Amino acid sequence: MDLIIVTDAQEQPVSLDDLKAFLRVDHTDEDDTVRGILESATRFVEDFTKRKLVTTVYNGFLNAFPEGEVIEFPMPPLASVASIKYIDTSGVQQTWDAANYVVDTAPDRGIVYPDYNITYPSIRTQRKAVEIQFTAGYGSPDSVPEGLKQAIKILSSTLYENREAHVVGLNVMEIPFSAKALLRPFQSWYF
Repeated sequence: MDLIIVTDAQEQPVSLDDLKAFLRVDHTDEDDTVRGILESATRFVEDFTKRKLVTTVYNGFLNAFPEGEVIEFPMPPLASVASIKYIDTSGVQQTWDAANYVVDTAPDRGIVYPDYNITYPSIRTQRKAVEIQFTAGYGSPDSVPEGLKQAIKILSSTLYENREAHVVGLNVMEIPFSAKALLRPFQSWYF
């Protein structure tokens, strides 16, 4: 599924004040630096776990409906599906009625499939023939699991203390073990 962000997360999962307290930074001189580190650490955690932490709206594109009948969503957790549109055989974009499909947000990856006795509509064979608008993420920053927030803080601390990729006399730094340990249970292996 090709993805385009429609509405990116409006907040970071960890607030600037919480991160500054964790870093023991009690001045505002480096707020821009700390904010940049927070954004970088958050993106790393999202890339490593293949999850979206705070509510984000996507448009996902498929070239066809899947033969296996289940559409799996990247960037779990799936919160909701707003619409499924497709290019019909005449080349006109149609919206598939939500009564025709089931959205299951319970699996880690989230899935959509046709309701009982319903099949996917016929579509034109072309790139991006199916467009699905969906929302992913845990919701607000308060809903993000603490393990993910703690990993962001640890990574931010490492980036704050070591602002270059290496320290003289040492090899290139790796992710701190404690951060990896916190992230492993949240890794999505589906994509």
